[in-house]
Amino acid sequence: ITIKDGKKGLIDSSGNIIIENKFVDIQMLTNNYENGFIVKDDSGKFGVITFAKKQALECKYLDIKHVFGNDFYVVKADDGMKLIDGDGNVKLSGKFDDVYSIDNNNVVIKKDGKYKVVDLDGKLKDYDYIEYIFDNYYIAKKLDLYGVVDLDNNVKIDFKYKNMVYRKTAGFIEGSVDDLSSDLFNSSFELKVNGVVSEVNEALAYVKVKVKDDYKYY
Repeated sequence: ITIKDGKKGLIDSSGNIIIENKFVDIQMLTNNYENGFIVKDDSGKFGVITFAKKQALECKYLDIKHVFGNDFYVVKADDGMKLIDGDGNVKLSGKFDDVYSIDNNNVVIKKDGKYKVVDLDGKLKDYDYIEYIFDNYYIAKKLDLYGVVDLDNNVKIDFKYKNMVYRKTAGFIEGSVDDLSSDLFNSSFELKVNGVVSEVNEALAYVKVKVKDDYKYY
C-alpha cells in the first residue's frame, strides 16, 4: 500500500500500479490477493477493485464483507444485504443477516439467529450452527451436539459430539466425546481412533493421539 497526498493506493512487487492513490482505505477482500481488494472512498462508501485493476464494484455500498466465491461479493446497500457479481447480477437480496462462506454454489448464512446452507436460489436446511469443511460436506450443530452432513442432509457422522473441528492439514475430523477423549475420522468419515489428542502439528500435517498408555501419530 502506498500513500500520496493522504490517499492510499496499491502497487505490486515490481512497482506497477494496481490501484491509484485516491482512496481512504484499502483492504484485501480475502486472504488471497487474487480475489481483489475492498476500497473506501471519501464519501465512506465501499467498492471492489480486482488484482487485474478492474473496478468490479463501484464505491456505492455501505459495507462489503470479506467473503468471496463463485464471482459473488457480499454487500450491504440501503435496501439490505445481498450477493452481487461484477456484472450486477443479484442473488439472495434480503434473505440473510450475515454470510460466512460461498462454496460450490452454496452459501452459509445466518438468518434470525439460525445458520443455514442455501444455494443461490433457495433454502436447503436450518441448523444451530453450520460450517463448510470440504466437497459438499458440513460440520453442523443441532440440539447442542455436532455431526457432519452433506447437502442432501444425509448424516455422515452422527450428532453426538460436544464439539467438532476439521483438521484440514492433517485431513482429520475431530469430534470431542468429552473433555478429554475425541474420535478421529478420516475424510471418508471412517472412525480411525478414539483417544486424547495431545498435539496437532499443522506444519508437519500430523496429529498425536494418546490411546491408553501409548502415543500414535496420524
